[in-house]
Amino acid sequence: MPRWWLCVLVASSLGSCVSQGREPATHAAKSAKPAAASPKADVLPQSLSLAQARRIAFQRNWDLLAAQANVELAVAQELVSREFPNPTFSYTTGKISTDSSPNGTRHGNGIWDRSYDSVFAVNQLFEIGGKRSQRQSSATHGRQAAQASLEDARRILDLGLCSIGLFGCHADTDPAAKQHAENLPAAKVLGDTITFPAGSPQQDSLLIEAAQPVGKSVVRVNGHLGWYEEATVRVFASVAGRVDRICVQIGQQVQAGDPLALIASPDFGQAQADASRAAADEKLAARTLTRLRDLLAHGAVAQKDVEAGEDDYAAKTSENQRAQARLRLYGVTVGSVDGHYPLKSPVGGTVVDKTINPGQEVRPDQMLANAPQLFAPLFIVSDPRQLAVQLDITELETGSLKPGQVLHVRSRAYPEMTFDGRLELIGDSLDPLTRMVKARGIVDNRLGLLRSEMYVSVEVEADGDGVVRSGAAADHGANLTGHVEVPSGAVFSKDDKHCIYVEKAPGNYQSRVVEIGREHDGKITVTGNLAANERIVSEGCLLLQAMTETAKE
Repeated sequence: MPRWWLCVLVASSLGSCVSQGREPATHAAKSAKPAAASPKADVLPQSLSLAQARRIAFQRNWDLLAAQANVELAVAQELVSREFPNPTFSYTTGKISTDSSPNGTRHGNGIWDRSYDSVFAVNQLFEIGGKRSQRQSSATHGRQAAQASLEDARRILDLGLCSIGLFGCHADTDPAAKQHAENLPAAKVLGDTITFPAGSPQQDSLLIEAAQPVGKSVVRVNGHLGWYEEATVRVFASVAGRVDRICVQIGQQVQAGDPLALIASPDFGQAQADASRAAADEKLAARTLTRLRDLLAHGAVAQKDVEAGEDDYAAKTSENQRAQARLRLYGVTVGSVDGHYPLKSPVGGTVVDKTINPGQEVRPDQMLANAPQLFAPLFIVSDPRQLAVQLDITELETGSLKPGQVLHVRSRAYPEMTFDGRLELIGDSLDPLTRMVKARGIVDNRLGLLRSEMYVSVEVEADGDGVVRSGAAADHGANLTGHVEVPSGAVFSKDDKHCIYVEKAPGNYQSRVVEIGREHDGKITVTGNLAANERIVSEGCLLLQAMTETAKE
């Protein structure tokens, strides 16, 4: 094993030494007096493998720790961006002079009373124009940027460790190991192929893994639960009046046509009276017409009188039909005139919300399309056994998603459970602020565990490959099928192409151009020119690329 302790000190422990007032150890400082060892100080072994050196360096490097702190801060900011602003409360007291007021009270000494006015105010900020969505999108992008910076810091540190291990840090090796390393032949670079001699210590910096097959491509997005619109109705009052009685409570099951509340409404009472009067007028006109026809048969009236009766009967019939149709629009039929309008449920389901109280004044113009936060519906009736999930997907993912695909929904409230769903709709345009496409699905909630307005994580089983074409993936003539998954660190860019190092034999590595798909959870889907179970270099590919470029020069 090569001795890696110097690279660990240089890459990670230098700042720790300086902060404790000690001089960093170097090869030129061998004559310095040894400092007293702290009983709690970390003791580095004399010989380390690259994996051990990498682990120690990752734990001590200040830049890496700062990048990790930035990621945690970005995650916290993303959580805060989802919250609504809190209301602000204010209380002010003002002195009002009543010296010139004729209603004031004057004492015997000629001095008028002074009164005080107190004001208590509550202010709530309403954000419009998509500001909250834009803030959430900005926080999400900040978290992604922080995570990318952390990955860059890890890769840079890893490359530095590998470079030091290959080109330096051999001054303190023991003579036998040093003599053995000097006797080994150098690595051979032929085109895009690198061959190391057997027992080469440079191979210790490489990590070899097998490419894993992927059954289906999976898209992971965040989602927001809500009521399923196809089974939800928001109930408003059709008449103006005062709430006399509430017939249901939240959580109660109702059927279509069940009364939700009774509203005392003069307008509805007028409609009832008009319908009753129209029905009575029609009956009177019918009797009058019958009588006129009998008189005409006996020659007691003229034909024009019968025709006038027929016209009056037709007019009364039309008026009665109009009055009855008006009542049917309110959901009632002709009955007693009591002026109480029954607010009925149009569909069957569960009362999931209500914003109505006895004695409250309601109007039919409360439903404003552009101000739902100011005028909420009186009742919301829905079927909570199925919920809608709203998704924000990128334009790169739209090509592999289509309605009907399976959704797997997970909530932080139930981390061990998965709720199945189905993708129903994908939007036709992008949001101009977030540059995302809106999509909607339906989730099975027969267990009743999920709640509306929950934030969830969603996995979509996509049929497409989401391929990023590199332009030269067929150069090797391989006829490979199926998708495989490799670590993100195994893929590197070269001349606008995506490449990977494949182990052809022990110590023999060849660069290959591949096609890649999506990246998630530290994995990249390779969709072309790589077969399952092929052994690839998952760590150290940048070092191999540097050796190739150096050999070409």
